[in-house]
Amino acid sequence: MTKSELVEMRDELYGTYQDIKSEIRRNHPHLYERWKIGGFIIDENVMSMYPCLNDIMDKILEDDKEDEDVS
Repeated sequence: MTKSELVEMRDELYGTYQDIKSEIRRNHPHLYERWKIGGFIIDENVMSMYPCLNDIMDKILEDDKEDEDVS
């Protein structure tokens, strides 16, 4: 892997991360604030009382599924 390929991958990953943060902040502000307070943890192997990104995404998907079941 070349240096430019690595830089491109990093930039793409960072852009995706920012998009995810913006989407969560806009549509799920209470989850965003809990994630923010915990330092925006993305690694589920970090022990914390605050949710990591995977926990946030799981909660959003659960809520969406419950909304679909009610409809």
